[in-house]
Amino acid sequence: MSRPMILRAVILLAVVAGLPIASSSTPIELGLTSGSSGNLSFSFLHNATGAVQTEDGADFFRGGSTQVIAGSITATWDDANLFTNLSSGTISVTGGADFAVTGGSLDFGVAAGALIGTIVTDTYGTFYFYNYAFSSGATPANGFYPADPNHPLHLWANNWDNKNEAKPSSGAKGIDLGLRLTVVPEPNTALLFGMCIVAIKVGARRRE
Repeated sequence: MSRPMILRAVILLAVVAGLPIASSSTPIELGLTSGSSGNLSFSFLHNATGAVQTEDGADFFRGGSTQVIAGSITATWDDANLFTNLSSGTISVTGGADFAVTGGSLDFGVAAGALIGTIVTDTYGTFYFYNYAFSSGATPANGFYPADPNHPLHLWANNWDNKNEAKPSSGAKGIDLGLRLTVVPEPNTALLFGMCIVAIKVGARRRE
């Protein structure tokens, strides 16, 4: 069986089974990584007690004692810029309380200075991610860095809405994330892949 015939067979099986050939929403895993980009090091949770950077009248806290965090976040990748349905299992915190992501969404298509979105946690509250690169050059912008394949998504935030709320008197935190993106195979995709493998094996046997 030739490759074009195998492909047609797989598509035909998908149509007969009522399976989608493609989906506009892709499950994705955002794996926390260790590393740095410019002056941003990751992945860490830190106390918001150090250096203050002011942008558009809002104070962002980028210093304080750090704790290494590890784990992964799952999301739905709805288009090139939008992640929704954020969640996770346990994110481990070295020397601190572990946490889980319980919600949030991120839209990297917003204008400069606008809110990209939030990551909601069960222990440290909600982190608010804004579309800023610090004018001082101290921290790169939240967003994608394709030239950095080991951690192509960089994110940093505090756990209060810096542009609309005062820093809380206690529990103020920052988070710095380097993330590796991995597409999660859906059951239908795995089934189609299995069908393709079977068809290839059948074709190979017939040629013997």
